[in-house]
Amino acid sequence: MLLADLSRQAGLPDGVLNIIHGTHDAVNFICDHPTIRAVSFVGGDAAGRHIHARAGATGKRVQVS
Repeated sequence: MLLADLSRQAGLPDGVLNIIHGTHDAVNFICDHPTIRAVSFVGGDAAGRHIHARAGATGKRVQVS
């Protein structure tokens, strides 16, 4: 959450950076939502593969590590 706070202090506009903690329902919502244009994920391999495949299928820019 420090990254979000520092981004806000630096003047990043609301909505540019969103940090979301959640499980399958939250992940799938982000991957499938039509107005979300990009997804970046840091975490486990299985989750990363799922996010890359699902978000990529909707044409989003996807970064996983």
